[in-house]
Amino acid sequence: FPYTTLFRSKKESISVQEGVAMLKRMAEQDDTISHDTALYRLGEYYWHIKNFKESRNYWNQLLLKYGKSEKYPSPWVSAAKEKLRLIDSDVD
Repeated sequence: FPYTTLFRSKKESISVQEGVAMLKRMAEQDDTISHDTALYRLGEYYWHIKNFKESRNYWNQLLLKYGKSEKYPSPWVSAAKEKLRLIDSDVD
């Protein structure tokens, strides 16, 4: 499972739960440069554990905040849309 090795601190690996908690903290701070990445990765994490409701939640936040209406859209938007189309039929 890729998330067991994805989250690393400078000296040692951290648990998946700690990594998810860090991503959630980053996702709450919408004024940071990592906000869009945190939203995408949280959606991806929940996708992998088959919690599609949470995936949809984080990816929809990403689309609302960084989609077409933004001057500089996030590179994660298109990837999130592709995944959302597999869950929902109303994704444009």
